[in-house]
Amino acid sequence: MFPITSARLLRPLLILGLLAIGPSRAATPAPTPASAPPTASAPAAAAPSTASAAAPATGPAAVAPAGSIPRPLGTREDALSIKLMIERGDLKKVDEATFRQFLSRAEPAAMLDAALLILQSRPQYQATLVKSERIRGVMPKQPDVISLKYQRQPLAAFCQWMGGPKKGRRVLYNQAVRPREMVAREAGLLGLMAVHIGLDNPILKRDTNHTILELGLEHPIRQAREDHGKMLKAGRRVDPSNGKFVLEGGKRFWEMIAESPGPPEFYTAWARLRFDTDTGLLVLAELRNKEGITLEKIEYKDVKWTKFPASTFDEKNPAYGF
Repeated sequence: MFPITSARLLRPLLILGLLAIGPSRAATPAPTPASAPPTASAPAAAAPSTASAAAPATGPAAVAPAGSIPRPLGTREDALSIKLMIERGDLKKVDEATFRQFLSRAEPAAMLDAALLILQSRPQYQATLVKSERIRGVMPKQPDVISLKYQRQPLAAFCQWMGGPKKGRRVLYNQAVRPREMVAREAGLLGLMAVHIGLDNPILKRDTNHTILELGLEHPIRQAREDHGKMLKAGRRVDPSNGKFVLEGGKRFWEMIAESPGPPEFYTAWARLRFDTDTGLLVLAELRNKEGITLEKIEYKDVKWTKFPASTFDEKNPAYGF
């Protein structure tokens, strides 16, 4: 459509007009694998339970018979116990008082680690995100509706904005191809051509606090877990039982509240994370500041495990129009 010289002149304007997803707080370096919670193949050694004088169980499968809640082991193996409860269907049946008692005696990050273990068992998934984020003190009138395709290793993601003020935007990241860049294309006149742009480009801070790397279900869970660790290291009290069961749309969810002194040392002062008791998947994350004002809210809908073809994270895929 344009001669090469015109395209070169247009490129800076396109980048300036690009309202793409950008880094959170600081420049984003090339991603490195995050520390993982315990895996089933190498559980932590079980410590004696404070709830019983009997000999401790040797593994999550031996903690309790099906239909009952496991007793806490006082180690990170508690996460494996919660994962097992979800897989057996026990979490959607146990009463709230009993589960809260279990969590109060378990390792503080047990519920968060259980959710991460479930996600780690499936390397690829797709989901629809309904996302609102306060930028420079202003919350958008309409949330973004984003179709997400996500792969854990090597890290890759494709996002398409299906609704909201950025409808039509497409963004792709593939760590194996361009570890420090993503490719993006806007809708309308700003989408005359796709552009490659660095993850740490300050232009990207215009309408978000997050990179494309932080749109997966793992991110809010890992942030809450990191804040848990900082609280414990500082000698502050962490209450892992601070939560409740919520019934909505005929489904049961465990909704936990995580609190901290807030930034700059901690990611957020208040976080509400809601997990589906059928699957253990995160379905909602809401963050607030010390004054109780919502900073961001993300709903994760229609999460499906899948196996993508190689073309899914290839910017040459003709379906993407990059």
